[in-house]
Amino acid sequence: MAGLALFTTLAHAQSWSTIANKPPGNVTNCMLLTDGGVMCQNGGAWYKLTPSSSGSYVNGTWSTLASLPAGYNPDAYASMALPTGKAVIVGGEYNNGNFALTNAGAVYDPVANTWTMLNPPTATTGSANHWACIGDAPATILANGNFLIGSKLYTDLAVLNPTSLTWTELTITGKNDSFQFGRRLDAAARWHCVHGGCFEGAGSGTFICQRNNGKLDQRGRYTARSAHTDNFKSATGAGVSGVCSAG
Repeated sequence: MAGLALFTTLAHAQSWSTIANKPPGNVTNCMLLTDGGVMCQNGGAWYKLTPSSSGSYVNGTWSTLASLPAGYNPDAYASMALPTGKAVIVGGEYNNGNFALTNAGAVYDPVANTWTMLNPPTATTGSANHWACIGDAPATILANGNFLIGSKLYTDLAVLNPTSLTWTELTITGKNDSFQFGRRLDAAARWHCVHGGCFEGAGSGTFICQRNNGKLDQRGRYTARSAHTDNFKSATGAGVSGVCSAG
């Protein structure tokens, strides 16, 4: 959207106000920073709305921030402003316009006006890396300031220390909501998802992805109907599938 509007809440009235100055380009995802500014994404570019000296966002001004590192241009991801003043984005259902469930991430430093790539969590439980796919994972800030993300496809959780920017995978119990709808085993004992998704290949440690634009053939194998499958790296075995992209 080329323009933004602000929603204000008062004791007995609510209203939207159109801001006086439009952003330099179309914007999508936005984050409220600890300094009161609002940073918004435009592909790999980012802009910041700084309120006026009186604290007015309606009369605020826009500036252009540093762009994301080359190769990382996500859409639909986990994000949060950290208590240190920095901002973090992790994963992305799409990266550079392609369906990826990427596990890449980056941290923005508003003082230096720089982005630094962030490694994904390291799997410490089980034999497979459940953090090979992060995508649009759920996330929140905990009371102690740590950044918590959940696995999109499994029950795993990990926290990012906002000061050291290091991950710790949590040992948890009672979380039973892994992404399992519409999936089946093929002749090679690998999981496939009829509705689209990415799953660990049984016994192989790989992740098998399917787009939701395919169909099952007479032998129960999933075959693609469009060129979108070229977003995945090729994989062997029955059905049209691919290893989930880590980039």
